[in-house]
Amino acid sequence: MIKKFYYSVWADLILQLQKNPFNKNSWKWYSLFVMSLCFGFNFVFLLSFLPKDFAPTKFFREFHFFESEFLDTLTHALILFLLPGYLIHYPLVFYKNKYKNIIKKYKPHDGKLFIKYMLISLLTPLIILIIAFIICKLT
Repeated sequence: MIKKFYYSVWADLILQLQKNPFNKNSWKWYSLFVMSLCFGFNFVFLLSFLPKDFAPTKFFREFHFFESEFLDTLTHALILFLLPGYLIHYPLVFYKNKYKNIIKKYKPHDGKLFIKYMLISLLTPLIILIIAFIICKLT
């Protein structure tokens, strides 16, 4: 069931992006970026349930790549939240052009399924953060 949903979202996104002539050469990388971003937001949501001692962010704070704190934070965020999505999605969807079989097997939903998935992925952590903030302010 999860596999079917996963590949249905991918098929929906790929077919929607391929319709646009401006995405002719970049739809693969754009879709990989967007799905990895959604994965990163889902990962943030899961990390919120881990104790702070086990959170990977604690481990990465010890490494400094740049003198700028902003660049360090940006680099840590890319490594922690974007890179895992790329490492998971690429072999499952794009390695040896697996996406061709995916778009044949799973029917498109005119981008609606992907939009729902993206909104849920982006809004769930935000809503939990707002609720946690309100609870902290009330106590």
